[in-house]
Amino acid sequence: MSRVAKTQQPGYIACQDWDFYWEPTDLLDVICMWQHGKPLWEIAEYVGRPPREVTVLLMDLAETDHIGPRPGGAFGLANVSSQQGVHKSVHNSKSSVEVVGCTGQPS
Repeated sequence: MSRVAKTQQPGYIACQDWDFYWEPTDLLDVICMWQHGKPLWEIAEYVGRPPREVTVLLMDLAETDHIGPRPGGAFGLANVSSQQGVHKSVHNSKSSVEVVGCTGQPS
């Protein structure tokens, strides 16, 4: 029995104004940036979405085993002064956040 069927009173549906659709290229960028330790707010800025929508996507990706835990959690490597690896700056029409090898293309 669904939650709706259990009550006669009107309920509340959360997040009705949020956008849960993700373009495949943005989805790949979010996963890549997560794996490279980018903080949640930089991921959100890069894909041009509110942090709350990126958070919901990350929760879904974790639940479906598409991403795993990482050092720093949502903060990622934001507080680490030196990061390993080659960095390249990817500028798109949405943001100029530095991205490590993420281009929206499957590898």
